[in-house]
Amino acid sequence: TLIFKPGFRVTDENGTQQSGATLEFYDAGTSNSRAVFTDSSLSTSAGSTVTCDSGGYPTVSYVKALLYTGATAYKIIAKKSDATTLWSHDNILGALDTSSFLTGDITADAPIVATSSDSTLTTADKGKLYNVDCSGAAVTITLLSAVTATDGFPIGVRHNGTANQIVIRTVSSQTIKGAYSGTHFTLRSFGEVVWLTSDGAGWNVSSYVPPLLTRDISMFRVADRRTSPPVSPVVGERYIVVGTPTGNWTSYSEHDVLEYDGLSGYIQYTPTANCGWIAYVIDEDINVQYRASSWEDVDTDDNDYIALSEVVATTASSVEFTGLSTTYKSYVITANNFTPSTDNVSLEMEFSDDGGGSWITSGYGYSFHTLGSAGASASASEIQIVNAVYNDNASSFRVTIVDPATATETTTFGMGSI
Repeated sequence: TLIFKPGFRVTDENGTQQSGATLEFYDAGTSNSRAVFTDSSLSTSAGSTVTCDSGGYPTVSYVKALLYTGATAYKIIAKKSDATTLWSHDNILGALDTSSFLTGDITADAPIVATSSDSTLTTADKGKLYNVDCSGAAVTITLLSAVTATDGFPIGVRHNGTANQIVIRTVSSQTIKGAYSGTHFTLRSFGEVVWLTSDGAGWNVSSYVPPLLTRDISMFRVADRRTSPPVSPVVGERYIVVGTPTGNWTSYSEHDVLEYDGLSGYIQYTPTANCGWIAYVIDEDINVQYRASSWEDVDTDDNDYIALSEVVATTASSVEFTGLSTTYKSYVITANNFTPSTDNVSLEMEFSDDGGGSWITSGYGYSFHTLGSAGASASASEIQIVNAVYNDNASSFRVTIVDPATATETTTFGMGSI
């Protein structure tokens, strides 16, 4: 072992370099002189006393030298040129003998044990990783006594199931330091891993790997909601599958979260009922949450709308808005400064269920009430937004259409002004 770092100099209490200072070496706790060496193989002796040059640098035969010693502990006494002691240190650790390291039954690789049933560990499981498939039922892994395992005994457990949990329990009320509860550690989700190490009396969490995307993740990001895979996906990007998947996604299901693995494949995460996952959809600038058995939009800020289309009405008797679909649960239409060409006419709204090919104007498909006027009907051929507008006035309105894709009646409500 190297005694001093390169550049070391002997100085006094004021930091002044000591010309002609000496360094005396002894075996630890004794007055027995100890030789030091100028090479790490300990073949060239520098004697037991080394004199420093005018700058306080240790020298051997007038040459600045690095000094080495062997495995046993030693003592150093530094003195000025007049033999006055500057400082002394005893029981300094020598070189560490590592020749016995990594022997016995410790290996660099951890053997893996696959299981799907309850297991009680023994001393033969030292260093093993239990890969537990708990998809069918919860699994209990019982540790052996830490006293029997002795200090330094490692064991790992990994959650490799699609459901249920793995409970790692101790015996004799021994504790697991680093666990939420004293006597057991629970793995709840796929990909979660814990390594435990015995200290001879109990167990300690030596390392922990959190689960992959699981029901415990409060929020994550997805690039888009899609039916088919993107042409040029980015490694790590996630997507929510909508509708019936096509292309290379046919083996997946609607609502799955797919993460591109960079090797032409995808990592699949399937939400469970009411798991509560929240995803931020980057392409749509919206948050969605998995509720019951589907993804639902959760953004409620009135200022957080996505602009879909804009129509300018110029000397037109009607204006069409299209694009209402199953993508969103509600749509808002706002109109500004409509001025009729004749007096005392109403501003009305009609709907189409074939994308504008035809309009529902018969069959009494509407029910509406206009506040502050006689405009009310339980079976009309249109919805009246503003009643009795004159050509010297302008009319504006805002209408919200709720869930236009529903199989039942769609609710529309709004407010108009003159």
